[in-house]
Amino acid sequence: MANFYGVLTQLTIPMNNEYLKNDPEFTEKLTQLLDSYDEASIHLAYQLMQGGGIPNELVKRISDDIHGKILCLEYHLTDILKHLQILQIHDTILQKLPASIGELHNLMILELINNQLIQLPPTIGRLSQLSDLQLVANNLTSLPDEMAQLHNLEKLNVYGNQLTEFPMAVLELPNLESLNLGGNQITELPSALPQMKKLRNLDIGTNPLTQVVSVLTQMPHLEMVSLSGLKLSKEAWQTLKIKLPFTHIIR
Repeated sequence: MANFYGVLTQLTIPMNNEYLKNDPEFTEKLTQLLDSYDEASIHLAYQLMQGGGIPNELVKRISDDIHGKILCLEYHLTDILKHLQILQIHDTILQKLPASIGELHNLMILELINNQLIQLPPTIGRLSQLSDLQLVANNLTSLPDEMAQLHNLEKLNVYGNQLTEFPMAVLELPNLESLNLGGNQITELPSALPQMKKLRNLDIGTNPLTQVVSVLTQMPHLEMVSLSGLKLSKEAWQTLKIKLPFTHIIR
């Protein structure tokens, strides 16, 4: 039997042997690899589980661990994650979210905070139940067009990234109530922004924006708008105050 696992260890290709996950020796081998704290060995364990399945004894260990969740997505071992309604991945070196994130159809809250993400996969548009998406403190330069499919999204926070343009997919989100694009490099607001009638809270502070009055004054439905750090003229501030008397404006 040891020989058999030696072959598996060397080949590491999907074997489609679901029965393996009920084999105590298979579970022991995986546990040894996961306990090694060696990155290559841990990846090998997930490669083996692609073919043999995740033993029941390891499901909780893997699904409770942030790194385990990421590797499950990377190796398309999403069955144990499909029940998730909340997924939080914070403070990692993750640069690219695996495309299999789109298989987690029950997700309602997705937090990807303080990582090193440089892009999101188009499959994120498949998260039809998503209502809250937190992308704070990453390295995103754009958002995929497929995000326009997130019709149940109510909160979107992309504070502290590297966006240089307003993400136009956002304009297609009919139920968005809170939008935070602060701390980016956005230079212009789209003229269609006032069409977002359900939007109540908008943060566009700490961006190199200078012309915002013509757009914002068409949005009296805003309850709060943060313009912190924006270099606007005295006249611009006065106009906003007059035209938006019921909006809390943060300077």
